[in-house]
Amino acid sequence: MPKAAPVVAPAPTLMDPLKDALLFQGDFKWMFYFTLAGFCAANAMAILGTNPKINYFHGAATMVLVCFGGSTIAAVMCGNPVAFVTNEALVTVCLMTWTVMYALPGLVLGVIKDTAPGRVVLSCCYEIMRTHVMMNCSKMAAGTLGAVLGRPARVSVLIAGLLGGCGGGFMPLDKGLTPLANGTNWRIVSGAIGSAYLWATLVYPATKEAITGALPFMKEEAMVRCIVILFNVCVPLLSMLGIEFPFGANPLVPAKPPVSKDKKTK
Repeated sequence: MPKAAPVVAPAPTLMDPLKDALLFQGDFKWMFYFTLAGFCAANAMAILGTNPKINYFHGAATMVLVCFGGSTIAAVMCGNPVAFVTNEALVTVCLMTWTVMYALPGLVLGVIKDTAPGRVVLSCCYEIMRTHVMMNCSKMAAGTLGAVLGRPARVSVLIAGLLGGCGGGFMPLDKGLTPLANGTNWRIVSGAIGSAYLWATLVYPATKEAITGALPFMKEEAMVRCIVILFNVCVPLLSMLGIEFPFGANPLVPAKPPVSKDKKTK
Protein backbone atom coordinates (compact mmCIF):
# COMPACT_ATOMS: atom_id res chain seq x y z
CA MET A 1 0.00 0.00 0.00
CA PRO A 2 1.32 3.50 -0.78
CA LYS A 3 2.28 5.54 2.22
CA ALA A 4 -0.01 8.37 3.13
CA ALA A 5 1.38 11.78 2.44
CA PRO A 6 2.64 13.46 5.61
CA VAL A 7 0.42 16.17 7.02
CA VAL A 8 2.08 19.51 6.46
CA ALA A 9 1.43 22.10 9.14
CA PRO A 10 0.17 25.42 7.79
CA ALA A 11 2.82 28.09 7.47
CA PRO A 12 2.79 30.58 10.35
CA THR A 13 1.25 33.95 9.64
CA LEU A 14 1.85 37.40 11.09
CA MET A 15 -1.36 36.94 13.09
CA ASP A 16 -0.03 33.91 15.00
CA PRO A 17 2.33 35.79 17.38
CA LEU A 18 -0.36 38.38 18.09
CA LYS A 19 -2.89 35.63 18.71
CA ASP A 20 -0.51 33.85 21.09
CA ALA A 21 0.17 37.09 22.97
CA LEU A 22 -3.51 37.95 23.33
CA LEU A 23 -4.45 34.43 24.44
CA PHE A 24 -1.43 33.78 26.71
CA GLN A 25 -0.26 30.72 24.82
CA GLY A 26 2.88 29.39 23.13
CA ASP A 27 5.93 31.56 23.76
CA PHE A 28 3.73 34.27 25.27
CA LYS A 29 2.43 32.55 28.41
CA TRP A 30 4.28 35.21 30.40
CA MET A 31 1.76 37.76 29.08
CA PHE A 32 -0.71 36.48 31.68
CA TYR A 33 1.43 37.79 34.54
CA PHE A 34 2.36 41.00 32.72
CA THR A 35 -1.23 41.95 31.92
CA LEU A 36 -2.41 40.84 35.36
CA ALA A 37 0.11 43.18 36.99
CA GLY A 38 -1.07 46.01 34.73
CA PHE A 39 -4.70 45.24 35.52
CA CYS A 40 -3.97 45.33 39.25
CA ALA A 41 -1.92 48.52 38.87
CA ALA A 42 -4.85 50.28 37.21
CA ASN A 43 -7.12 49.33 40.10
CA ALA A 44 -4.49 50.37 42.66
CA MET A 45 -4.21 53.73 40.92
CA ALA A 46 -7.98 54.19 41.19
CA ILE A 47 -7.98 53.28 44.89
CA LEU A 48 -5.11 55.64 45.70
CA GLY A 49 -6.71 58.37 43.63
CA THR A 50 -10.00 58.06 45.51
CA ASN A 51 -8.45 57.71 48.97
CA PRO A 52 -4.76 58.71 49.05
CA LYS A 53 -4.58 58.25 52.85
CA ILE A 54 -5.97 54.70 52.87
CA ASN A 55 -4.01 52.35 55.12
CA TYR A 56 -2.14 49.40 53.64
CA PHE A 57 -4.43 46.61 54.89
CA HIS A 58 -7.65 48.38 54.01
CA GLY A 59 -6.25 48.98 50.54
CA ALA A 60 -5.10 45.37 50.17
CA ALA A 61 -8.57 44.04 50.97
CA THR A 62 -10.15 46.59 48.64
CA MET A 63 -7.73 45.56 45.88
CA VAL A 64 -8.83 41.92 46.06
CA LEU A 65 -12.49 42.92 45.93
CA VAL A 66 -12.07 45.37 43.06
CA CYS A 67 -9.76 43.16 40.98
CA PHE A 68 -11.75 39.94 41.35
CA GLY A 69 -15.21 41.08 42.45
CA GLY A 70 -16.91 40.60 39.08
CA SER A 71 -15.63 37.07 38.55
CA THR A 72 -16.46 36.24 42.17
CA ILE A 73 -20.12 37.24 41.80
CA ALA A 74 -20.34 35.34 38.51
CA ALA A 75 -18.84 32.22 40.10
CA VAL A 76 -21.24 32.41 43.07
CA MET A 77 -24.15 32.80 40.64
CA CYS A 78 -23.05 29.60 38.86
CA GLY A 79 -22.25 27.70 42.07
CA ASN A 80 -18.54 27.36 41.22
CA PRO A 81 -15.37 28.10 43.24
CA VAL A 82 -14.23 31.67 42.80
CA ALA A 83 -11.22 32.32 40.57
CA PHE A 84 -8.86 33.83 43.12
CA VAL A 85 -8.90 30.67 45.27
CA THR A 86 -8.50 28.24 42.37
CA ASN A 87 -5.65 30.25 40.83
CA GLU A 88 -3.35 31.37 43.63
CA ALA A 89 -1.30 33.55 41.28
CA LEU A 90 -4.14 36.08 41.18
CA VAL A 91 -4.03 37.24 44.79
CA THR A 92 -0.23 36.92 44.90
CA VAL A 93 0.29 39.29 41.94
CA CYS A 94 -2.51 41.54 43.21
CA LEU A 95 -0.91 42.05 46.64
CA MET A 96 2.60 42.39 45.21
CA THR A 97 1.37 45.11 42.87
CA TRP A 98 -0.48 46.87 45.66
CA THR A 99 2.62 46.79 47.89
CA VAL A 100 4.75 48.44 45.20
CA MET A 101 2.10 51.03 44.37
CA TYR A 102 1.50 51.82 48.06
CA ALA A 103 5.20 52.09 48.92
CA LEU A 104 6.25 54.08 45.84
CA PRO A 105 3.17 55.98 44.69
CA GLY A 106 5.05 58.98 43.33
CA LEU A 107 7.45 56.96 41.19
CA VAL A 108 4.98 54.41 39.85
CA LEU A 109 2.07 56.79 39.29
CA GLY A 110 4.45 59.25 37.64
CA VAL A 111 5.27 56.64 34.99
CA ILE A 112 1.90 55.02 34.35
CA LYS A 113 -0.30 58.07 34.77
CA ASP A 114 1.72 61.06 33.58
CA THR A 115 3.45 59.63 30.50
CA ALA A 116 1.88 58.60 27.19
CA PRO A 117 3.72 55.23 26.99
CA GLY A 118 2.70 54.46 30.55
CA ARG A 119 -0.97 55.21 29.84
CA VAL A 120 -0.92 53.11 26.67
CA VAL A 121 0.70 50.07 28.32
CA LEU A 122 -1.57 50.32 31.36
CA SER A 123 -4.71 50.56 29.20
CA CYS A 124 -3.67 47.62 27.01
CA CYS A 125 -2.87 45.40 30.00
CA TYR A 126 -6.10 46.32 31.75
CA GLU A 127 -8.29 45.69 28.72
CA ILE A 128 -6.63 42.37 27.81
CA MET A 129 -7.00 40.97 31.32
CA ARG A 130 -10.51 42.36 31.75
CA THR A 131 -11.59 40.72 28.51
CA HIS A 132 -10.13 37.39 29.60
CA VAL A 133 -12.16 37.58 32.79
CA MET A 134 -15.28 38.30 30.73
CA MET A 135 -14.58 35.36 28.40
CA ASN A 136 -13.91 33.00 31.31
CA CYS A 137 -17.11 34.02 33.11
CA SER A 138 -19.18 33.60 29.94
CA LYS A 139 -17.68 30.17 29.28
CA MET A 140 -18.24 29.11 32.89
CA ALA A 141 -21.91 30.12 32.78
CA ALA A 142 -22.45 28.46 29.40
CA GLY A 143 -20.99 25.16 30.63
CA THR A 144 -22.36 25.05 34.16
CA LEU A 145 -25.83 26.46 33.67
CA GLY A 146 -26.27 24.96 30.21
CA ALA A 147 -25.85 21.52 31.78
CA VAL A 148 -28.45 22.37 34.43
CA LEU A 149 -30.97 23.76 31.95
CA GLY A 150 -30.43 21.03 29.36
CA ARG A 151 -30.17 23.64 26.60
CA PRO A 152 -27.85 26.51 25.69
CA ALA A 153 -27.95 29.12 28.48
CA ARG A 154 -29.08 32.58 27.51
CA VAL A 155 -29.57 35.21 30.19
CA SER A 156 -27.06 33.67 32.58
CA VAL A 157 -24.25 33.84 30.00
CA LEU A 158 -24.98 37.51 29.32
CA ILE A 159 -25.10 38.38 33.02
CA ALA A 160 -21.94 36.44 33.86
CA GLY A 161 -20.05 38.04 30.96
CA LEU A 162 -21.22 41.50 31.97
CA LEU A 163 -20.15 40.97 35.59
CA GLY A 164 -16.76 39.66 34.53
CA GLY A 165 -16.29 42.39 31.95
CA CYS A 166 -17.12 45.34 34.18
CA GLY A 167 -13.69 45.13 35.83
CA GLY A 168 -15.05 45.01 39.37
CA GLY A 169 -17.01 48.18 38.70
CA PHE A 170 -19.64 47.39 41.35
CA MET A 171 -17.16 46.42 44.06
CA PRO A 172 -16.63 46.84 47.00
CA LEU A 173 -20.16 46.00 48.01
CA ASP A 174 -20.75 49.37 49.69
CA LYS A 175 -20.38 50.96 46.25
CA GLY A 176 -23.50 49.16 45.03
CA LEU A 177 -24.98 50.60 41.84
CA THR A 178 -23.33 54.00 42.25
CA PRO A 179 -21.37 53.58 38.97
CA LEU A 180 -24.71 53.72 37.13
CA ALA A 181 -25.82 56.97 38.79
CA ASN A 182 -24.29 59.10 36.02
CA GLY A 183 -25.12 56.70 33.21
CA THR A 184 -23.21 53.75 31.85
CA ASN A 185 -19.46 53.90 31.26
CA TRP A 186 -17.07 52.20 28.84
CA ARG A 187 -16.43 49.16 31.03
CA ILE A 188 -20.10 48.38 31.57
CA VAL A 189 -21.10 49.01 27.94
CA SER A 190 -18.18 47.02 26.52
CA GLY A 191 -18.92 44.22 28.99
CA ALA A 192 -22.50 44.05 27.71
CA ILE A 193 -21.37 44.15 24.06
CA GLY A 194 -18.68 41.55 24.63
CA SER A 195 -20.90 39.11 26.52
CA ALA A 196 -23.58 39.36 23.81
CA TYR A 197 -20.93 38.80 21.13
CA LEU A 198 -19.53 35.72 22.91
CA TRP A 199 -23.01 34.30 23.41
CA ALA A 200 -23.88 34.76 19.73
CA THR A 201 -20.59 33.39 18.37
CA LEU A 202 -19.77 30.59 20.82
CA VAL A 203 -22.91 29.50 22.69
CA TYR A 204 -26.21 29.80 20.80
CA PRO A 205 -26.31 27.31 17.89
CA ALA A 206 -28.53 29.32 15.51
CA THR A 207 -26.51 32.53 15.63
CA LYS A 208 -23.22 30.62 15.73
CA GLU A 209 -24.13 28.75 12.54
CA ALA A 210 -25.25 31.91 10.78
CA ILE A 211 -22.12 33.83 11.72
CA THR A 212 -19.67 31.08 10.80
CA GLY A 213 -21.54 30.50 7.52
CA ALA A 214 -21.11 34.14 6.56
CA LEU A 215 -17.62 34.50 8.06
CA PRO A 216 -15.78 31.14 7.90
CA PHE A 217 -12.77 32.42 9.86
CA MET A 218 -15.08 32.77 12.88
CA LYS A 219 -15.21 28.97 13.15
CA GLU A 220 -11.93 29.16 15.03
CA GLU A 221 -12.66 29.92 18.69
CA ALA A 222 -9.25 31.53 19.12
CA MET A 223 -10.09 34.06 16.41
CA VAL A 224 -13.45 34.82 18.04
CA ARG A 225 -11.69 35.56 21.30
CA CYS A 226 -8.97 37.65 19.66
CA ILE A 227 -11.57 39.86 18.00
CA VAL A 228 -13.27 40.81 21.26
CA ILE A 229 -9.90 41.42 22.94
CA LEU A 230 -8.77 43.67 20.09
CA PHE A 231 -12.04 45.60 20.22
CA ASN A 232 -11.62 46.30 23.94
CA VAL A 233 -7.95 47.24 23.48
CA CYS A 234 -8.31 49.44 20.40
CA VAL A 235 -11.29 51.58 21.40
CA PRO A 236 -9.49 53.18 24.40
CA LEU A 237 -6.32 53.71 22.34
CA LEU A 238 -8.29 55.45 19.61
CA SER A 239 -10.07 57.50 22.27
CA MET A 240 -6.66 58.68 23.50
CA LEU A 241 -6.03 59.98 19.98
CA GLY A 242 -9.19 62.08 20.15
CA ILE A 243 -11.60 59.77 18.32
CA GLU A 244 -14.94 59.76 20.12
CA PHE A 245 -17.10 56.67 20.66
CA PRO A 246 -20.60 56.51 22.16
CA PHE A 247 -19.56 54.05 24.88
CA GLY A 248 -19.31 56.33 27.91
CA ALA A 249 -16.39 57.53 29.99
CA ASN A 250 -13.26 55.45 30.50
CA PRO A 251 -11.27 56.09 33.71
CA LEU A 252 -8.01 55.23 31.94
CA VAL A 253 -8.56 57.73 29.12
CA PRO A 254 -7.95 61.36 30.17
CA ALA A 255 -11.03 63.50 29.68
CA LYS A 256 -10.81 66.34 27.20
CA PRO A 257 -10.39 69.76 28.82
CA PRO A 258 -13.57 71.84 28.63
CA VAL A 259 -13.70 74.38 25.83
CA SER A 260 -13.76 77.93 27.17
CA LYS A 261 -16.53 80.32 26.20
CA ASP A 262 -14.03 82.59 24.47
CA LYS A 263 -12.98 79.83 22.10
CA LYS A 264 -16.59 78.92 21.38
CA THR A 265 -17.44 82.49 20.31
CA LYS A 266 -14.43 82.84 18.00
